[in-house]
Amino acid sequence: MRHMHWLVVALAILTPVASARSQEGTKDDYDRRLERGIELYSNGKHSEAVVFFTNLTNSASDRKEAFLWLGHALNKQERLQPARTAFERYSELAPKDSEGPREVARIHEREGNRDAAKLWYK
Repeated sequence: MRHMHWLVVALAILTPVASARSQEGTKDDYDRRLERGIELYSNGKHSEAVVFFTNLTNSASDRKEAFLWLGHALNKQERLQPARTAFERYSELAPKDSEGPREVARIHEREGNRDAAKLWYK
């Protein structure tokens, strides 16, 4: 019984440490994957970047950077509606950053919808 007590104490101490390490690994993994997607985009491999960033946004839907880069990659492909959606999501996740709303406004302008664009310019 005494050994069981120590096992419970050890688990109580080690579980938060393991959890923190797991979250760090996830963050590091996300950052590496984000860098890989940016590399694809920068090398003009926009189709590959779209697939990459789409997968990244699906696995980390609360991380803003992947949505921003997905929007840029889609925009390069002239896929305006999905690009606008990605920039809108980025804007939700980063409400103090003006880049998302500015990109949404630019897409509205390209589509000839100046009234909608005006709403997004800050």
